[in-house]
Amino acid sequence: MMHSQKSLALRMMQLSIMVVVVALTVRLISLGLYPLMDTTEARYGEIARIMAETGNWITPQFDYNVPFWGKPPLYTWLSAISFKLFGVSEFSARFPHFLTGMLVLALVWKLAADQGDRIRAAMALAVLATTVVFSISIGAVMTDTVLLAGTTLTLVSFWQSWFRPGAAIWGYLFFVGLAIGLLAKGPITFILTGIPVFLWCLPEQRLLTIWSRLPWIKGTCLMLVITVPWYVLAERASPGFLDYFIVGEHFRRFLVGGWEGDLYGSAHIQPKGMIWLLWLGAALPWNIVLPLAWWKSRQMTDSHASQCTEAANQTRQWRLFLWCWMLSPMLFFTMASNILWTYVLPGIPALALLIADYLGDMVNKMSAAGRTVGNPRKLRYWLALPGSLVPLLILVICITIKDHKNSAAGILDVYRQQPDYSSSALYFWPKRPFSGQFYSSGKAIEIRDEEALLAILDKAVTEPSSQPIYLALKPKDYRRLPPGVQQQLRLIVEGRERSLWTTNAIHPVNGARI
Repeated sequence: MMHSQKSLALRMMQLSIMVVVVALTVRLISLGLYPLMDTTEARYGEIARIMAETGNWITPQFDYNVPFWGKPPLYTWLSAISFKLFGVSEFSARFPHFLTGMLVLALVWKLAADQGDRIRAAMALAVLATTVVFSISIGAVMTDTVLLAGTTLTLVSFWQSWFRPGAAIWGYLFFVGLAIGLLAKGPITFILTGIPVFLWCLPEQRLLTIWSRLPWIKGTCLMLVITVPWYVLAERASPGFLDYFIVGEHFRRFLVGGWEGDLYGSAHIQPKGMIWLLWLGAALPWNIVLPLAWWKSRQMTDSHASQCTEAANQTRQWRLFLWCWMLSPMLFFTMASNILWTYVLPGIPALALLIADYLGDMVNKMSAAGRTVGNPRKLRYWLALPGSLVPLLILVICITIKDHKNSAAGILDVYRQQPDYSSSALYFWPKRPFSGQFYSSGKAIEIRDEEALLAILDKAVTEPSSQPIYLALKPKDYRRLPPGVQQQLRLIVEGRERSLWTTNAIHPVNGARI
């Protein structure tokens, strides 16, 4: 019986580790295989590139000398440091976010191993590493992975402080996690961590004892020491930042549908309650496994020997905490109008821990009962089949979006190969995408006025000694140009979204596609 128990547990652990290694290896290799996507990735990548170039580490810049008030700078610092170390590339832009994902996985491992055992910890990592939103996010340039690291550290530290009070370091790490969140995305960190803590503390009058579980005074001072200096310096360097960021980004954005005060793009208008549907897609494929694992674990409990009262109570507290943690982003964003699918990310580690806990119960009960309860081979399929879907999805994505239309990387690569690249001017009309700005190293010029564009093109044609002109635009915008101007342009390359043209007569017409 003992040999059977060890055998099944060992196989589940080995399978989990294999799933994690494959998933992370595929994700790591994929980081540099496709261009930065407009608008999110290219925008944040360009903000980090400008920071690395200018050396302005206080004020993230939307464009040169144009401050970006939308987010704190922690994600920008990470990518900018990576650019300094490894050069500007897709890999170096994304690599810090991959490392941030590794920190989240390490925290989940520690929490699961201390609460249960290493088998549950390994299964939790396998689930988390192969959840759609987590796998995609740790290989993308955006703010959400850094926020995830902060909220995960805070909630892991809260649980450890409550049940392992001898390890005082966790009490201070609780506030370090809040500081990370404040520098990653702002005060919303308090809400995303406060909701699960508050809900879990409601039963059994735990709110009355929470004061003694954490070093509130010293911890708050530590959090303020880490975060306040940057906020003060940012407001001094760019007056108006605090009003826009605190009030606009944290209240108007979520409460005002189609918020028109957004300085950096259109608000994401969604029906109220849409966050729950977004979770269904973001948590694939494991949101399908969760109710099945819960039901099967409960069924085995009903048909098998029950746990002792103390152990059962501890398990109930643990799972209640995880359910509160997992559901808190959806509860908060239910009434929000401006949301993205990545807003569910802070609750995904709890999803992984819940599934691992239910599967761990099934492993123990199958091992103890031998062949009389469940099928060990089918249990391994519960982990292997869902765990293989996301790495396969990542591979497909890399193949299909290598030259994706949602990036100007392809035409910018052709532009840089032109013999007169260094002495030429590149224009985007009527709008320059963020990828155009990033891949031109800030050289591309956005020109919105049609008359000004026509004047520039006319000068380039009538004065052969003038600066060579390159023009990137969509087919529909090309058709808006007067026929005479169209005849003066020479096609360099035709992209999936935009094409690259020039007024330089020495370039032959090239109808190639990228």
